[in-house]
Amino acid sequence: GYDKIYIIDSLSATCGIRLLTEVALNWIQENKDVNAIVSELENLKHKIHIYAGVDTLEYLAKGGRISKAAATIGTLASIKPVISVQNGEVVVAGKARGINKATSLIQDKVSNDLVDTLYPIYTIYSYGFENTEKLESKLDFEYERVRLGSTIGVHIGPNAFGVCFISKL
Repeated sequence: GYDKIYIIDSLSATCGIRLLTEVALNWIQENKDVNAIVSELENLKHKIHIYAGVDTLEYLAKGGRISKAAATIGTLASIKPVISVQNGEVVVAGKARGINKATSLIQDKVSNDLVDTLYPIYTIYSYGFENTEKLESKLDFEYERVRLGSTIGVHIGPNAFGVCFISKL
């Protein structure tokens, strides 16, 4: 039967799902009660914050997420959108001119969100991690670097960068 299976909608994406899974595995190893694990994961999922910068607008245009005209104008202006995934929604958290301003924007968002360092913190990258290294140089806590998979990567393109964490808020 299925009586030992628990389904949790993470309301998140790739690294948020990984984060919840890692937390659950740690709690299982600590012999925490399964009902307590499920209940705490249901609460924790609302505190997952993901911020990611996109290096190129080309793949968002190819996937139909933005118009080709918007991609061309944004590219000419060196616009680097910063997206956020919170409670199942992908939203634009901000726009910056250039990678350095985009990494600073993400760092500011992270600072305002009060990272809970009791949980895993990931820096994320798609193909190539030079931009992620720039972001990491601005962070003042321990993290693990993880690569985004091809399902997300095909939409955001190479050299995307970001962070995924649990917020105290």
